Amino acid sequence: MVTNARRTARTTGLIIGLLLALGGVAAGSDKEAGEESAAQVEEKPGIKVTPYGRVEMDVIFSSRGTNPLDPRQFNGYSTAAGPQSVSSSTFNPRFSVLGLQGDISDGLQKMQMKVEFDFYSTDSANLITPRLRLAYIQYTRKGTRATFGMDWLPVAQLLPDIMDFSVMGYGGNLWQRLPQATLRQSFGKHWEVLGSVFRFERGFTLQPKTFVSDPFTDPVKMPFVGARVAYQNWGIGGGGMAALSGAYRQFESPLSGRKAKSDLINLEIVVPVTNTLKWAAKIGRGQGLGDEFFRFGQAFNGDNAIRTIVGWTQLSYSGIKRWNFAGGWGDDDPNNADLLGISSNSLNYRHNQRLFGNAIYDVFEHVKVGLELNHLRTNWTSGDFHSANQAMASIFFAF
Repeated sequence: MVTNARRTARTTGLIIGLLLALGGVAAGSDKEAGEESAAQVEEKPGIKVTPYGRVEMDVIFSSRGTNPLDPRQFNGYSTAAGPQSVSSSTFNPRFSVLGLQGDISDGLQKMQMKVEFDFYSTDSANLITPRLRLAYIQYTRKGTRATFGMDWLPVAQLLPDIMDFSVMGYGGNLWQRLPQATLRQSFGKHWEVLGSVFRFERGFTLQPKTFVSDPFTDPVKMPFVGARVAYQNWGIGGGGMAALSGAYRQFESPLSGRKAKSDLINLEIVVPVTNTLKWAAKIGRGQGLGDEFFRFGQAFNGDNAIRTIVGWTQLSYSGIKRWNFAGGWGDDDPNNADLLGISSNSLNYRHNQRLFGNAIYDVFEHVKVGLELNHLRTNWTSGDFHSANQAMASIFFAF
């Protein structure tokens, strides 16, 4: 009988062995190892395979009480956590990323595949194990692009320039990586529209009800249907963007047989104020927003959708050679009337806010160091209020 630990070790070994083998072929190029152009491997005529990745080490200090450093406690990264007046710290290599990209062209047609994983997973022995981030096939012809597989959330796409792993999830930013079928069409230089069908590959829609304690028996079968219209490539340096997107899902609740629904309307904007100063913001209003938007356990109260307003804003500056700075604020504000009957100081909140600021310095080509400070404020449904701070220093090599 093969144990879970042995299975994990074998799987990890095979994945890493494949990447090392491809990386070794790339490093044999006449060009200096580590350059992106040297990483391309000609497998067959017309097919290029490119290994890429990032090796990262984070030193994290947190005053959030309960352990926000456990990769299984995602909302611990994004709330002021529990009532204990204790702090914690860690050395964290889990945000290292490895991936493979394959490209093939035939005239006006292009095909791309991508597989990417990080190490934010763990097994029964609490060993660090790989976790799938991206796995998709993408077809492109002129202004048309079709994506099938696991990619970033197709609606509400804009992300803040934050270093923290949570990407401000639970704190005003809607994001996720999930399986989807998405069709994009560009019109000229500025306009892009898309339509998509997507859902999280595991189901926690009605969490924490006991009948979905196994995520692969989620009774909610319906995916989301989404659309987005963007006007982009305008302003200073072509860095401006404005987009409106929405998503909808309806299903029959296994709790009561009644119709339950989720919906979202979201606005994104990026304004280049100068060549080195940029303002960005995202705001959304919706209900029943859970797994698919990195808000686990926040979607429903029984079979009643929880309404919420989410958003963030930030400024970023790159006017000093080798330095990049960013700072912002995010807010997730559920409707208190939809939270009646829920009392928690670890899952459901009435209000959750985050302030962040960071600085990143280019030490060498491919090598960067960074420092980020976060302040979190959480009003829990139990009536408790907690605030906490987190400091993180990072070094990473990207190739």
